[in-house]
Amino acid sequence: MQDSPLRKLDKRTVAVELAVRDQKSIFTGVAHFENHGAHGPVLRIEIAHPQGKFAIQLRANEWQGQVDSGESFGCDYLLHLSAASVHQAQE
Repeated sequence: MQDSPLRKLDKRTVAVELAVRDQKSIFTGVAHFENHGAHGPVLRIEIAHPQGKFAIQLRANEWQGQVDSGESFGCDYLLHLSAASVHQAQE
């Protein structure tokens, strides 16, 4: 796997701030850095939300965001995502 700033998030707690229009939502979970076949290295964040479990996957080769401290959310790291950077997975 190529070196990526997302690699340091492997097996760490992560808060994801998702901005959609004028609203921001925070989701927290545990991240796993792994190879995902055709997509190459990905950071998969497993979210246990009250309305159901889901995962957010970020393609490490395409990631251009910033990794910050997640201390204010009780997590190791914080990632900021906008609606424009999110694609619904088809599996």
